Amino acid sequence: MTNGLGNAAGPWLIERALRAVKDSGDVDLPDEFTFHDLRHYLASLLIAAGADESTRSAIDAVITKRVDSSKDAADAVWTEG
Repeated sequence: MTNGLGNAAGPWLIERALRAVKDSGDVDLPDEFTFHDLRHYLASLLIAAGADESTRSAIDAVITKRVDSSKDAADAVWTEG
Protein backbone atom coordinates (compact mmCIF):
# COMPACT_ATOMS: atom_id res chain seq x y z
CA MET A 1 0.00 0.00 0.00
CA THR A 2 1.50 3.26 -1.06
CA ASN A 3 0.58 6.89 -0.75
CA GLY A 4 0.51 7.48 -4.50
CA LEU A 5 4.11 8.66 -4.52
CA GLY A 6 5.54 5.18 -4.08
CA ASN A 7 6.12 5.56 -0.35
CA ALA A 8 4.51 3.36 2.30
CA ALA A 9 1.06 4.63 3.24
CA GLY A 10 0.79 5.42 6.92
CA PRO A 11 -2.13 3.99 8.91
CA TRP A 12 -3.75 7.44 9.08
CA LEU A 13 -3.88 7.58 5.27
CA ILE A 14 -5.53 4.18 5.10
CA GLU A 15 -8.01 5.18 7.82
CA ARG A 16 -8.85 8.33 5.84
CA ALA A 17 -9.50 6.30 2.68
CA LEU A 18 -11.60 3.80 4.62
CA ARG A 19 -13.62 6.66 6.14
CA ALA A 20 -14.23 8.07 2.65
CA VAL A 21 -15.54 4.69 1.49
CA LYS A 22 -17.83 4.45 4.52
CA ASP A 23 -19.07 8.03 4.03
CA SER A 24 -19.79 7.42 0.34
CA GLY A 25 -22.64 5.06 1.17
CA ASP A 26 -21.46 2.63 -1.51
CA VAL A 27 -20.48 0.06 1.11
CA ASP A 28 -22.45 -0.83 4.22
CA LEU A 29 -19.81 -0.77 6.96
CA PRO A 30 -20.32 0.13 10.61
CA ASP A 31 -18.99 3.56 11.64
CA GLU A 32 -16.61 1.79 14.03
CA PHE A 33 -14.98 -0.32 11.26
CA THR A 34 -11.23 0.41 11.09
CA PHE A 35 -8.17 -0.67 9.14
CA HIS A 36 -7.35 -2.97 12.04
CA ASP A 37 -10.75 -4.66 11.54
CA LEU A 38 -9.93 -5.02 7.86
CA ARG A 39 -6.75 -6.91 8.77
CA HIS A 40 -8.77 -9.27 10.97
CA TYR A 41 -11.28 -9.75 8.18
CA LEU A 42 -8.46 -10.71 5.81
CA ALA A 43 -7.17 -13.22 8.37
CA SER A 44 -10.66 -14.73 8.64
CA LEU A 45 -10.88 -15.07 4.87
CA LEU A 46 -7.48 -16.77 4.80
CA ILE A 47 -8.53 -19.21 7.53
CA ALA A 48 -11.79 -19.97 5.70
CA ALA A 49 -9.78 -20.61 2.53
CA GLY A 50 -7.56 -23.10 4.37
CA ALA A 51 -4.39 -21.00 4.56
CA ASP A 52 -1.97 -22.32 7.15
CA GLU A 53 -0.51 -20.28 10.01
CA SER A 54 2.78 -19.78 8.19
CA THR A 55 1.01 -18.23 5.19
CA ARG A 56 -1.17 -15.99 7.37
CA SER A 57 1.88 -14.84 9.35
CA ALA A 58 3.82 -14.06 6.18
CA ILE A 59 0.96 -12.01 4.74
CA ASP A 60 0.52 -10.16 8.03
CA ALA A 61 4.26 -9.40 8.12
CA VAL A 62 4.10 -7.94 4.61
CA ILE A 63 1.08 -5.78 5.48
CA THR A 64 2.74 -4.58 8.68
CA LYS A 65 6.01 -3.72 6.96
CA ARG A 66 4.27 -2.03 4.03
CA VAL A 67 2.16 0.12 6.34
CA ASP A 68 4.67 0.78 9.11
CA SER A 69 7.98 1.02 7.27
CA SER A 70 9.78 2.60 4.39
CA LYS A 71 9.23 1.37 0.84
CA ASP A 72 12.65 -0.33 0.80
CA ALA A 73 11.89 -2.28 3.99
CA ALA A 74 8.47 -3.28 2.65
CA ASP A 75 9.88 -4.44 -0.67
CA ALA A 76 12.55 -6.48 1.12
CA VAL A 77 9.88 -8.35 3.12
CA TRP A 78 7.72 -8.84 0.04
CA THR A 79 10.59 -10.48 -1.89
CA GLU A 80 12.01 -12.61 0.94
CA GLY A 81 11.89 -16.38 0.65
